[in-house]
Amino acid sequence: MTTRPFVPPPRVPPPEAGGGKIAVEPPIAAPVPPPRSIWGIVLPIGLIVGVVGFIIAMYVSGQRSLATGFAIFPLIMLMSMGGMLFRGRGAAQKMPWSQLEQYRREYFARLDEVREEVQEAARKQWEHRRHSHWAPSELVSVAGSPRMWERRPGDPEFGVVRLGTGRVELAMTIDKPQIAAASKIEPATGHALRKFLLQQRHVRGMARVVWLERNPGIALVGEIDCDERSREEPTATVRGVARSMICQLAAFHSPADLQIMIVTSAPDRWDWAKWLPHCQHTEARDGCGERRLVFSSPADLEAFAGDELLDRKEWTPPASGLHGGPDPSAPPLWVIFDDNCGSAEDWAGVTGKRGVGRVCFVRLAPQLSGGAEAAAASHRGVGFDPETTYRLEGGVLRKRVGAGYR
Repeated sequence: MTTRPFVPPPRVPPPEAGGGKIAVEPPIAAPVPPPRSIWGIVLPIGLIVGVVGFIIAMYVSGQRSLATGFAIFPLIMLMSMGGMLFRGRGAAQKMPWSQLEQYRREYFARLDEVREEVQEAARKQWEHRRHSHWAPSELVSVAGSPRMWERRPGDPEFGVVRLGTGRVELAMTIDKPQIAAASKIEPATGHALRKFLLQQRHVRGMARVVWLERNPGIALVGEIDCDERSREEPTATVRGVARSMICQLAAFHSPADLQIMIVTSAPDRWDWAKWLPHCQHTEARDGCGERRLVFSSPADLEAFAGDELLDRKEWTPPASGLHGGPDPSAPPLWVIFDDNCGSAEDWAGVTGKRGVGRVCFVRLAPQLSGGAEAAAASHRGVGFDPETTYRLEGGVLRKRVGAGYR
């Protein structure tokens, strides 16, 4: 039987990623009514009192003619003029309702234009990540295509896997304006700006990923597998998440650059994975061909690969940034899946205290009665750090943040 090696073609470049910076205008300042002068209050009252008093005086005196009291009218006119002057002071500062409505419409129109630009950047960001991180159901179409095994050491997406979908921070920077106190902001435009900033800061339905090279290990805590009662309605399990990760690694990474190992007390459950070239040793052979990298206990793994683990240095964070990977001449990346097998003492000789260089341990743990914290306590070791623990609950995988999950 002859074999033909697969030579990956040049990598298909990803689409443009959304980014950049955009500014948002501050909301309209609330119109402030001018302060009322004391004379603007006193003169109208004095005018009314004077007219009423004049009429009462005429009625009481029995006069029915205005000839003798005509001199009071110039005084009333002067008081009326003074009242109008004082009441009208600051009228130029008032904003008519029609003008305020026009300002609102112009502000909402500008906000809509900014929203369209932000949503276009979010779409580009979604497409950029979608290019590299496919849904698990679509991975079968990668086999034999130009995208197969396209990631090489040093590639921006080498060792990066998708754990699910959710909200991701928007790559575009939105410059927030200087906003005055709430009492000085026009309510409609202020509420619109607040809602805009809350809604546009995330991209929803986007692949959430983890870079395995930047972690000595990660933990998936939750229901390990479906029981008999739930087989009619399959639910997400941590083994399902691990299966998805293995498929992604095998689809986009060459077995020369990445190897997958599985430690499980039930090897039959992982029969499908042992035929992957990534799960076969490049040199060791047995009666069935290349040695399958599926082990029944941490001791078996240590007996087989202990010398190679000792040759690798203790795990240290990569010197590069978020992406980029280590030196392409480094040894292959090992991803070891612990299928809830063995205790912390059993794994101590394999993982060391802080992990092993170019090795990522993916630890699966059940959801015990005490929750994820109890599971982590009973499986202490590399990967169960709070910052690298993910809890699967209700079909949603959440990352441990502080005392809770998000």
